[in-house]
Amino acid sequence: FYPFPERPVFSGETVSVGASANDDSGGDLDWTYTIGGQPADQAAADSYVVPDVGAASEIPVHIEAADAAGHVGKIDFAIAAHPVADSPILLYFRPADGALVPSGTEVSISGEAYGAPGLEKIEFFRDADVVPFETITNPSGAWFSASFTVPELPEGSTVSIRLKGTDTAGRTRELVHTLTVVVGVSPPDGTTIAAGDTTYDGATLVVRNGTVAIQGDHTFSRLVVLSTLVPPQDGEITVTGDAYVYGLVDANWLG
Repeated sequence: FYPFPERPVFSGETVSVGASANDDSGGDLDWTYTIGGQPADQAAADSYVVPDVGAASEIPVHIEAADAAGHVGKIDFAIAAHPVADSPILLYFRPADGALVPSGTEVSISGEAYGAPGLEKIEFFRDADVVPFETITNPSGAWFSASFTVPELPEGSTVSIRLKGTDTAGRTRELVHTLTVVVGVSPPDGTTIAAGDTTYDGATLVVRNGTVAIQGDHTFSRLVVLSTLVPPQDGEITVTGDAYVYGLVDANWLG
């Protein structure tokens, strides 16, 4: 269904409201819409104008799809409506606040941003810097990303990433995430940490060099996966602290 609940819309904005459904017989479906408690035809749902709202609120949506045999599918959800004054809105800023990031490693800063009527730019700052390390001007869509190289800092240090969005009306909004730097140990590509091998046990394990496989039971203080980790088929990984996966945990042996 759409728009998704995480996708904010603004007063006066025109959006498409709908859902997807399949009819096994291949016939056409008869759609019925109720938006904000009012019935709407297909044209009104395709070009729904968000009403004026004084504060962030939810507009209920009920959609039904009926096939020729009389079978009816139903869905209920809500549109996240905001006043224009809430613009811009920043969402899904990754890495998450408090995430572990390995020292000296390039990470992707990504998320979504929305503005009314649009976005002029998104700027990325480190800590209290006044000059951004990256600027995206006139972003063409909601999704954005930029690369950031984590500075060479001691284990446990923190670095803040400040995200600033500016809409086309000049309104600004900021979001700050503080990341924790880890140094850890990084096995070389192709390493298999065998059952009973305690070389890495108790350490902060950073998987950044190709593929690392683990067999048997192992305990790590923290775990960060940047490339590919193959977990054990015959054991268990215990992480006493935090774990963050930016890459891939490959458990193809599960079938």
